[in-house]
Parts: sequence; C-alpha cells; structure tokens
Amino acid sequence: MEIQKQAGSSRVYQRKVSLFSNVLISFYTICSSSLPEYELCVRRVLSLALPGEPEGVTEAERELFVRSQVNTQHRAMTRALGALLRWVSDACILLI
Repeated sequence: MEIQKQAGSSRVYQRKVSLFSNVLISFYTICSSSLPEYELCVRRVLSLALPGEPEGVTEAERELFVRSQVNTQHRAMTRALGALLRWVSDACILLI
C-alpha cells in the first residue's frame, strides 16, 4: 500500500515539474523577445553616472570605471539592467 502511495506521489511530482518547466520555457520565450538587444543595453549601462566616478577623465577611462563596477560579460544581467534603465527612463518621461 505504501509503495503505491509513493508511486502515485512521484507521478504527481513529475507532472508538477513538467508543468513548471513548460511555464518557465514559455515565460523565457516571451521575455527574451521583449528584452532589448545586448549591445544597446551595454551602451545604456555604460552611459550611467555612478557614485564615486572620477571627474575629469577621458571617455575610455570612464568606460573602464563603469565596467569595473558592472560586469557586462553576463549577457542576461546586462540585458535585464538595460531593460530596467529603459523602463525607468520611460517612466520618468511619463511623470514629467
């Protein structure tokens, strides 16, 4: 009797995992198509004015400073941050 309960609960668990993975795949597909392109996001991140940023430096030195604070090699994080910056920018325009 106990073995049958374990087998039944295992099937329920497998169905839940399968359903959850299908939802995640659908969500990723929808979100990945709506996120801005990576290069656009990198430019948006590099245009940030960060606290502690040195004054009177060249654009190349400033970019190096920003890259030392934000790792743009992580593509998903960079795209998400770029999308967030765009959303904040659009929200500020709507408030004005």
